[in-house]
Amino acid sequence: MLQFVRGGDHRDVKLLDHVLHKDFRVTKNGFMGKPGVAVIDKQQYLKNIETGVFGGLPREVAIDSIDVAETIGMVKVRLEGIENSFVSYNSFVLDLG
Repeated sequence: MLQFVRGGDHRDVKLLDHVLHKDFRVTKNGFMGKPGVAVIDKQQYLKNIETGVFGGLPREVAIDSIDVAETIGMVKVRLEGIENSFVSYNSFVLDLG
């Protein structure tokens, strides 16, 4: 989790490529001021980081909760930075394949 946040903060595409699963997705309602739900896959996410669409500013991370059930986990994280503060819910699935 922390490597993911730090990768974005420092626009470290190499680190993000390493820590993100090939099926990584971001799902956001109202992404970048546009109405509706947006789904961004790993390649688009890395491209957005690399080109400066987002990322590049350090944030403080506070983990509010962790919930695990067998091979699925959910983490509630508060991220606070100079430009924005928000709550993120991150889902993790253990790939046994």
